[in-house]
Amino acid sequence: MHGVSKATVEMVKTYVQSKGMKSPFNNDTPGYDFMIGFEKRWSEQLTRRKPELLTKARAEGLTQFVVDEFFNMYETILKDNNLENHPERIFNLDETGLGTDPTKGKVLVPKSARSAYLRAGGAGKLQYSVLFVASASGETYPPCVIYKATGGLQSIWTHGGPPGTFYSSTESGWMQDYVFEKWLTKFVQVQHIEKPILVTFDGHGSHLTYNVTKIAQENGLILLCLPPNTSHALQPLDVGVFGPMKTEWKNILKNWYRQSRLKNIDKAIFPSLLKQLLKSSFKSEHVIGGFKGSGLYPVNKHAVDGKIVTVESSSALVNNNEQPSTSSAANNTKCITCSSQIDTQPHNQPTSPPVSPSPMKKLREAILQTISPEQTPEKTF
Repeated sequence: MHGVSKATVEMVKTYVQSKGMKSPFNNDTPGYDFMIGFEKRWSEQLTRRKPELLTKARAEGLTQFVVDEFFNMYETILKDNNLENHPERIFNLDETGLGTDPTKGKVLVPKSARSAYLRAGGAGKLQYSVLFVASASGETYPPCVIYKATGGLQSIWTHGGPPGTFYSSTESGWMQDYVFEKWLTKFVQVQHIEKPILVTFDGHGSHLTYNVTKIAQENGLILLCLPPNTSHALQPLDVGVFGPMKTEWKNILKNWYRQSRLKNIDKAIFPSLLKQLLKSSFKSEHVIGGFKGSGLYPVNKHAVDGKIVTVESSSALVNNNEQPSTSSAANNTKCITCSSQIDTQPHNQPTSPPVSPSPMKKLREAILQTISPEQTPEKTF
């Protein structure tokens, strides 16, 4: 179990602000005195423990312990929410980058040639971020496209893409918390299937904010964060979809550069190529295979046995002078119950700092109960 993290402190701060409560904290942020009082109020439920030091390799590895702990929790969630035989209510979402450089491959050249080149457009290093969503039944959903831009989204960047795609822009070109919150709000509005719905995803900070958990709780979503550094094994879209998709994307790029005579793939061009990609490679059989290969549906924790880090390999990594880490992959697992859409507003305000995932569901619940007068009026700061 980790100690109190920055994520916990940020959640308290955000919760107080969202309720319009008068904050008793300096700079609206809980400090040392708050934690002392908090520990006293919850002394029967919480205790301090000295954290174990783990090497980075062991902390980040897919160990047998991580797999067992995750699947024990996962099976309990499915059983408690009557999801065991409802693959249409089990979702996975994952963000990936689609670059514009198709040259990662081999070509035939004379043996005397020391280098090989393929001409491409001038924006060969440009990359677009896309959030993909699919269910264990094989149904695919419109993606979310995030452009890198500082002046807000341009309408011309949203034409010709997959129907129902959500478009937005950030300064980094990657997902930010305010974009994910808007996308999640639109996502739940178009879901007309029985609730609750289970949504699995990685531990990116933008995926777990107070507003995200609030949206989830109000709309019958169960958010399940996968253990860190396990996407290659436990993330269905990584396991079954992104490999064939990236291969097909390279072919689409090569065809585009050849037919367009090396015209750049700018933001106005990208939607039409994305539509072509989803039509040719985002297939139900790949999604179903990804859920099966990750063991998430049908549930089978042995599906990832071949990718598990063994004790022997972990020990070998320890002996290679790896720097110690205080984080545990298993303990970072958490469960929190909780038409084209265009985000046209520019986002020039500073983005929220990344929130590191924390496994401390009970601790967070205790904090929320402590600061919520509606739930526990007898508890005070």
